[in-house]
Amino acid sequence: MNYMGRYLAQAIAQIPPEEIETAKQAGYPAALVIAAKPYRDQIVSYLREAGYVVDTKRDAESKVNREEGLSILKGNRVSNLGWRIVLGADASSFLKGAVVATQDGKIRLVDVVPSDYREGVLAEADAYEAPDVVEPEQPTSAAPANVSAIKVTSFEGAKGLSAQHVYITGLHNGELPRDPASIEDLEICKFVVGLTRTRKKCTLIRTRNFGRKPKAPSSFISWIDPARLEFVKVDAKYWKK
Repeated sequence: MNYMGRYLAQAIAQIPPEEIETAKQAGYPAALVIAAKPYRDQIVSYLREAGYVVDTKRDAESKVNREEGLSILKGNRVSNLGWRIVLGADASSFLKGAVVATQDGKIRLVDVVPSDYREGVLAEADAYEAPDVVEPEQPTSAAPANVSAIKVTSFEGAKGLSAQHVYITGLHNGELPRDPASIEDLEICKFVVGLTRTRKKCTLIRTRNFGRKPKAPSSFISWIDPARLEFVKVDAKYWKK
């Protein structure tokens, strides 16, 4: 029944026109969908059938925009966002411990990273000079006036990107993370990268069943303060409303 694709089409249609225009002017997508198989193909198919322009170009060589993190830290040496970007780019061995130690928001990342690493990054931030701004190239094909272009990519392809609204799909134990009892640093990096692509709102999508196989919600969802979450159940009753 492709509830993921159907829900995403509805959610993206509700993005205010002024946010879409802001994204176009700044050269980034209004909507960024992070999806891996088996969810990716059905989502792309539904969005295209709904009339959206969907960019699925893979960018396997893209990396977390570490310079963006340095730029943030140059202006604010204790910025959690800046430190998250740099830590994600460096894939540091201590990333997992740092994220766990700061998940309640009471401790800053800058205070838990090793002192030698902290001083090295801050020295880089102090010396960082932003490159000249280059106007982004306009796409050759334009979407309908009332439809915004959508970027659908993987966690790896999302590195360095940003969007007003980010939708992360397939958040299940057994997928991300593969083993909730033994979470790997790279898996934490992927989740952090996904969250930090967001300029306005991030939607985390999971399902109870897929292809008749039961799915358990990702342990990463429980790392987020419940006060920051709004739960939406999408089922047959949802569509009847």
